[in-house]
Amino acid sequence: MAAGATITITAGANVFMTDLLLKGLGAGGGSIVFGSNSSQLTLSNAGFDLVGNVTQTQGSVLVSGPSTWTLKNFNYTFGGTSLLTVDGVTLWKDQAGAATPGTIAFASGANESLINQGTICQTVCGDTLATTTAFIQSEIDALRTSTGFLQSEIDACCNALKTSTGFLQSEIDRVFTLLKTSTGFLQSEIDAISTTALRTSTGFLQSQIDACCNSLKTSTGFLQSEIDSLSSVDSGLKTSTGFLQSEIDACCNALKTSTGFLQSEIDAVNSTGLAALRTSTGFLQSEIDSVNSILRTSTGFFTIRDRCML
Repeated sequence: MAAGATITITAGANVFMTDLLLKGLGAGGGSIVFGSNSSQLTLSNAGFDLVGNVTQTQGSVLVSGPSTWTLKNFNYTFGGTSLLTVDGVTLWKDQAGAATPGTIAFASGANESLINQGTICQTVCGDTLATTTAFIQSEIDALRTSTGFLQSEIDACCNALKTSTGFLQSEIDRVFTLLKTSTGFLQSEIDAISTTALRTSTGFLQSQIDACCNSLKTSTGFLQSEIDSLSSVDSGLKTSTGFLQSEIDACCNALKTSTGFLQSEIDAVNSTGLAALRTSTGFLQSEIDSVNSILRTSTGFFTIRDRCML
């Protein structure tokens, strides 16, 4: 179509285009005028070759046979009350050699009708854009995603780059052999640092206490032995019950606590000047008898005297 040329489809008319390609359509070229909403263009094995953008606001286009619209980088837009219907075939959008593809656009879903499995597809470099599940899967297969593959790629890229725990530990060991994390190693490092005084076990700490100050002991037995050794300075310092008793005995021979001792002391006093001091019942009775021979207290004695008086 020459620039400014028009094709007019009047109200109620239906124009058929078969086995042809309408070239030069679009802004700066020719145009198709739809007289009303009842105006229709039917395409079968026919198509357009755009030289500019096209906007249709009324009338309808029916694609009833295979059709290719060479859009290049231009858009064919259906707006207003216009309608594009694709019936049981594929309407191809061809980018040709344009750097960016144009498209068939719709102002709303009401401007598009795909019936009987009709569809609109994009062609790419003369080949169709595959969208089937099988094709997508084949593309995924070409793109390796497994952990094993990624690891092999990492290994091939840089042997120094590893991710396993064992490898990281070996790297730590290789880079700095003094860096260890086990308790045993830390203890050995403490031992090797610079001072034999640094130890952590209870036994070692006790041995250090012993070595530091022989006078510092904590056991009861040791404290007793220390008390005993101090007796050379002060023989009065003892703690056992037996020792305290012996000290009492040594301090004051007159101080005794047993009943037997008290009795012996009474006896000793009696032998040295107080023979009259006795404590037994029999002794007291004999003393009474010797003081007053007339004074008798026994029942038998009283009976004899009464008999004499009678």
